[in-house]
Amino acid sequence: MTQPSGATRAQARAAELVVGIALYSIVLGFFNDYTDLVHTSSYSVTFALAIVMQLLTWAVFATKRAWVRWFGRRERRGGPVGRFLGLWALMFGSKFVFLWVIALVFRDEVEVSGFVAILVLVACFTVVQLVGGAVYRRLGRVGGAA
Repeated sequence: MTQPSGATRAQARAAELVVGIALYSIVLGFFNDYTDLVHTSSYSVTFALAIVMQLLTWAVFATKRAWVRWFGRRERRGGPVGRFLGLWALMFGSKFVFLWVIALVFRDEVEVSGFVAILVLVACFTVVQLVGGAVYRRLGRVGGAA
């Protein structure tokens, strides 16, 4: 999400966190109701799972940014291929961390069908977030001042 004009970086991050949790909550709710990929024992658990998923997503993207900065500082052995492989390993491996943290925090309250389920959830969340961001930016261009 882009930073609203006049908002501080902290305000923009807080808004991004709240919107991310809401979007994860919606996506998880639909998956819980209409698929066998995720099952939660209650909406409260679904909402808590959305918070955990958003925090994990933030951690993964912070690590990704750090990797890109570290790799881009100077010429590294492997060049763009090394950078790509490192990012791929991070993004692929992070899904196993998601599964581990969910199992650790929620035990029997949340049932996730496995790696593919997490991959599908995160992919759907990403698409919803991208569409929401595009709509938000479009409204900013056509809406003018309030």
